Amino acid sequence: MRKLLVVLLPLFLSGGGRADEGYKTVLDDNIPLHQAIKETLALIEKNPNSAALQNDLGALLAWKGNYSNALESFEKAATLDPKDTKPLFNAGLVEVLKGNWSTAMGDFRSATKRDPGNFQAWWMLGWTEERLGNTNAAVDAYKHAIVVDTSLYDIRKNPFAATTRLKGRVLLETYGSRLVKATLAQQEQFENPARVRSFFQKSRPAAPGTGAPAPSTSDAAAPQPPAAAPPAPAPRPPGS
Repeated sequence: MRKLLVVLLPLFLSGGGRADEGYKTVLDDNIPLHQAIKETLALIEKNPNSAALQNDLGALLAWKGNYSNALESFEKAATLDPKDTKPLFNAGLVEVLKGNWSTAMGDFRSATKRDPGNFQAWWMLGWTEERLGNTNAAVDAYKHAIVVDTSLYDIRKNPFAATTRLKGRVLLETYGSRLVKATLAQQEQFENPARVRSFFQKSRPAAPGTGAPAPSTSDAAAPQPPAAAPPAPAPRPPGS
């Protein structure tokens, strides 16, 4: 038995449980998602200590369905930047997609501890608590999530909002505090993710037409300003 442990121990210490990276051999340049993955991998080779790039790679791999590889990338990102909550939140989403409620709940809770202002993480913490039957804990987390506004209950912004049964209770119990806050000057603090795949918290703006983070030579490119509205047509002269 001791000899067997001596043989197996180096495997564990050297990362014998790492996710299979065979996906790299089947990436097709004609598929935008695959192309985005290859470009992100190339950027990581140049900057292996970039938490932002590792986070983005994890999101891309999750969209592709390579959950084990995605979780490995999120773990690397969370280690490289101990203050960033996005990798923990995204790892929780992957665990949700796998049906691992308890593990997902732990990831979302860790994200809220790193940054109490990550309202999406608070909302998903409530959602996983609700799935596990912890109603009071779920309501408490949901209350934290809507401390600024109630936009996370909009299914156009949060695809998980349609499945909670606690919306009425949460809104009722927070009505007084929300009424007070409504009188104060506030700024919108949420992005507007539409579907599940864009609910992942990215480090860079999405590439046009792919829903994936755009390649960047820096860790996190600044968001681009919205395009200017087209000029109004000149009025037509009378009688024309």
